Amino acid sequence: MIRLEKPHIKYEKSYRKAVDECKAFKGDDFAGFYADLARIGKTKLKDFPKYVDDLLDEEHGLNFRKWGVPTTELWIIDSNDEYVGKMDIRHQPVSCAGHIGGFVIPSKAGGIYASVAVKAAIEYAKSIGINEIIVTCHASNKASKRGVEKLVEIYNGKRIDDHIDENITLERYLLYV
Repeated sequence: MIRLEKPHIKYEKSYRKAVDECKAFKGDDFAGFYADLARIGKTKLKDFPKYVDDLLDEEHGLNFRKWGVPTTELWIIDSNDEYVGKMDIRHQPVSCAGHIGGFVIPSKAGGIYASVAVKAAIEYAKSIGINEIIVTCHASNKASKRGVEKLVEIYNGKRIDDHIDENITLERYLLYV
């Protein structure tokens, strides 16, 4: 069973395995998630418990890493109890990324992991009071775009203004949950 869980040290081994996989990956990295995870391995993983604590603190407005707003990071855990990706739920929208973003490691991409995880992330966002959720996808990421378009149908959403930054177009969608 695929599920979302808050970061925990019990997933250290599979998290490190995911970092190594992302370092070795040579295919499309639309949002730079694989490169970001690979970079984490150089510094943050020296003290994995502290790294996990910092991730958990960010939900409460401490130790902002990237987005500058409180963010809940939830890890995608597979049926073998291993880390296979993450979902970020930003408590306020960020123009370049909306409320929800995430990724699945390359070896698990293209399956059901992302669709299950994003639906669970939407439910989590709803549980913390976010009723209008902005989701984004890279215009060139066809699989992600198909998934987001399905969400638009499910949640009676609509496409809103794109975000263009450094020649990268992010399509933005508003979901009503």
